[in-house]
Amino acid sequence: MRVVVMAYQDIGWVSLDELLRLGAEVAAVVTHRDDPRENIWFRSVAERARQAGLPVVTPASVNDPDVVAAIARLAPDFILSFYFRDLLAPDVLRLAKRGALNLHGSLLPRYRGRCPVNWVLVNGERETGVTLHHMETKPDRGDIVAQRAVPIADDDTALSLNRKLGEAARLLLRETYPLLATGSAPRIPQDHRRASYFGGRSGSVHDLPHDAPLRVVGASAGRSSGRRPGRGARGPPGVGHRGGSRQRRAPARARRVRRRCGGSRGRARPARRTRSGRAARRGRRGRGGRRASMKVLITGGAGFVGSHLAEAFVARGDEVTALDTGSQAKVRHLLGHPRFHLVVDSVMNAEILDGLAAKADLIYHLAGVVGVEHYVADPYHVLNVNVNGTQHVLRAAYKHGRRLVFSSTSEVYGRNPDVPWGEDADRVLGSTSIDRWCYSTSKAASEHFCLAYRRLGLPVTILRYFNVYGPRLDQLDVGRVITIFLGQLLRGEPLTVIGDGTQTRCFTYIDDAIRATIAAGLVREAEGQVLNIGTDQETSIRRLAELMIELGGGRSTVRLVPQERVYGDSYEDVPRRIPDVTRMHRTLGVLARTPLEEGLARTIAWFRGAKAAAGQSDGV
Repeated sequence: MRVVVMAYQDIGWVSLDELLRLGAEVAAVVTHRDDPRENIWFRSVAERARQAGLPVVTPASVNDPDVVAAIARLAPDFILSFYFRDLLAPDVLRLAKRGALNLHGSLLPRYRGRCPVNWVLVNGERETGVTLHHMETKPDRGDIVAQRAVPIADDDTALSLNRKLGEAARLLLRETYPLLATGSAPRIPQDHRRASYFGGRSGSVHDLPHDAPLRVVGASAGRSSGRRPGRGARGPPGVGHRGGSRQRRAPARARRVRRRCGGSRGRARPARRTRSGRAARRGRRGRGGRRASMKVLITGGAGFVGSHLAEAFVARGDEVTALDTGSQAKVRHLLGHPRFHLVVDSVMNAEILDGLAAKADLIYHLAGVVGVEHYVADPYHVLNVNVNGTQHVLRAAYKHGRRLVFSSTSEVYGRNPDVPWGEDADRVLGSTSIDRWCYSTSKAASEHFCLAYRRLGLPVTILRYFNVYGPRLDQLDVGRVITIFLGQLLRGEPLTVIGDGTQTRCFTYIDDAIRATIAAGLVREAEGQVLNIGTDQETSIRRLAELMIELGGGRSTVRLVPQERVYGDSYEDVPRRIPDVTRMHRTLGVLARTPLEEGLARTIAWFRGAKAAAGQSDGV
């Protein structure tokens, strides 16, 4: 795959560096000459390209006919733009045989235009990210290939947020490049109704000091022009139109968050007053009053949710230790990272857990035995690991005064017919002679232990996940309905729907689940809470199969299979599983926002690309 890279600024440097690490065939690098009037705080794309022996071009305009002709002679498959400041003319866009893509520093369609890093700080946003999208003649409007979210801390500056976005860009490219190479990357149209656009303003947002905290950024933007940031631009609802400008409200919002989190950005309130615990409660600060990185322990950190959670904390600038017994495939891209550490062991090893908990500021307990095949084949293993392993984690967290977030499941509600389920809804289960209920019981028992420790003073939060899915979900054909369907879809086989297909679930995309999971460990109001994590958008299993066939193409059909033929008589299905997500939204400020069609398209594309890259016919 032959690419021409157009890049500038630090994110351009990081993106070019990652492409070279991935072995991309970079035909040439187009960049800008540094302006001596500008504060050059970022690394040089030109220098990185020359270190790699690549041709470097610094034209006055990339749309100059001579430059266009030179690019045409290179015959690129892709033109990849990373913080390149010129808008590409149609003559340039047409030169890329397979596509011209741009990396934008926001979660499109929001914050199109210039200086998105500065604008999200001015407007008091709590989250931003990076988006890889196809380029059109109008800026930032093309179909989306991939996105990665980045949380915004109260003390983030333009510089610190740029660094977070650079890390997110690196991870996004690492995940997306194989899909581009195999031609399986998704194209998801933007919802232009949700778009907002902000322009650069001389002497204000574009030139703000990169080490200015959020409240200084907001004040500087207001003073420099006397105008509200949203004026003259179509911004998000409620930005700077009535009742005072948004930049005046943003610092107040930041203060509210700090008050709610006890002045430590939601850092844990320890159960015991150890020396390190007091430091965690105050919120560690580095030089200049900036937040030092947290140390996060994730049990099950090499699994599906765990690997995405580890990625997100690393992108925040935190240090992650993952404890896991399983395959390293889902964290292979993190293994060389200086802030990621993998410990291959089990939560059944209390000694190892104790040592890891002593070094952590925050613990996420995600490890456990999950999957219908385990419930039916080995219920003892399910109960033993899920209940006793959780007790080991709780003891270690309590001993060292560490805040704990426990991963539970929507299965605890059983077959309660009164949907949607609030967190205080009754548990309705079948007979203990039905092995299918061992997983639900193991997680409910673990919740009881968590809440008992809460009464002893341990800051703990319980999360009940509802059918989370996305890239790196599971091995094909194993575990969950989406991966079983995926294996069949990629081989062109019928998708086997167990029963009549009318049973419904609420499928939650991984990015939405991770935003909520991170917030659960940082927001003080979440302590002692049980929270449903998911979407309340209901989809039947048959419709899921049909939708995956529509998105994935091919010759697959839907085939109904009697339940007893697959699981025997020891399995009972649940007709409907729908959460009430009011508490999640009220406590964490998070709502699942990824449409099922969009999430499935990304998931199918990822598995198709991973399967092709591995050269396998079965499984990933």
